Amino acid sequence: MTTGTSVRCSMPMQCAPARATMTPCCVRRASRYALLPLPASGVAGDRRQEAVRWPLAAAAAGVGLAVVFGWQLFEQRRATAALQAELADLTLNKAALERQVVDLEQQQERLAGAPQGRDPDRSAPAEIPQVPPSPLPAATVPATAVVLASVILTPGLVRGGDGIERIDLPPGSGTVRLQLDLATVSAHPRYDVELHDMRGAVLLRQPQLRPRATTGGRIVSIDVPSQLLASGEYELLLTNAAGTGAADDPIYYHFAVRRQ
Repeated sequence: MTTGTSVRCSMPMQCAPARATMTPCCVRRASRYALLPLPASGVAGDRRQEAVRWPLAAAAAGVGLAVVFGWQLFEQRRATAALQAELADLTLNKAALERQVVDLEQQQERLAGAPQGRDPDRSAPAEIPQVPPSPLPAATVPATAVVLASVILTPGLVRGGDGIERIDLPPGSGTVRLQLDLATVSAHPRYDVELHDMRGAVLLRQPQLRPRATTGGRIVSIDVPSQLLASGEYELLLTNAAGTGAADDPIYYHFAVRRQ
């Protein structure tokens, strides 16, 4: 027997008696089956199956590579889009910083052209009027001024009271020496003294006066030209001028003058 697409009998003489005993129908059926192709077997069949499997494997590998390549391409495009968005943000930030630099340069130019100590964008504050100190005329403080009177004043007495010191001034030019008792006053290295009249006007200022020690205690002395003193009552205001320690309340001294 040979293999192929149809079967042919190799021993026709031996099969002839068998055909003689078969009916015509059986003969036609046997001849039809004899002509059908037989399945491949053995080495030839294995080769044919391998020939079929290799293309299928190659097709599957190609599909896998296509999927991997497509995924990598998708990831690359997504990363590219993210980088482009970040680049756009950096460009906007750069533009904003450049505007800030320009604004700072313009502001620096305005400050350079403005007067020192004044902000050009702000209006000048209203000036607070200050009462200038009342300096003594040169003729009223001669080197050898005559002391017409000298008194010691005690703080705490009420203006107009019976206990205030009263000074009788003789005619003539000179000074009145007022010695302020510091026995009940907080100790400081320097004091400021102002002389006020009955209306509260400042007649004289003596800043940075140093106290001195006497047998009766610490005092601060102030010489007042007699020309400033008319008949009436006066008030002396003593404050701390050292600028150290807690701020103290002003200390008031009162006295009265009577012209002769």
